[in-house]
Amino acid sequence: WTYACLAEFRIMDSLYLVWGNKINFITVSLDKNTEVVSRFKKEKNYNWTFLYNGSGYDLIQAYGIKTFPLFVLIDSSGKILQYPAVKPSERMGDVFTYMEQKSKE
Repeated sequence: WTYACLAEFRIMDSLYLVWGNKINFITVSLDKNTEVVSRFKKEKNYNWTFLYNGSGYDLIQAYGIKTFPLFVLIDSSGKILQYPAVKPSERMGDVFTYMEQKSKE
């Protein structure tokens, strides 16, 4: 619920509208209450996948997460391509365009 996270969500929503038919967008919530996350998603009309990890810190420890938001770019075979990945506000759309062009070569 940080300002940085909320700002990135707004930009990610515009990216989802352009790229959502080609790229899976997934948000993992670490909130304690699933209802808060569901209500937030519904109020903002975010249509990509939201997963719930709960209040456990296994995900944070496993991936060495130090700050939020964190973006990870994973290919279709599950290989991590960028960790951390550029943020939506750091021209993530350009990365998607580059990847699409490379896949056509």
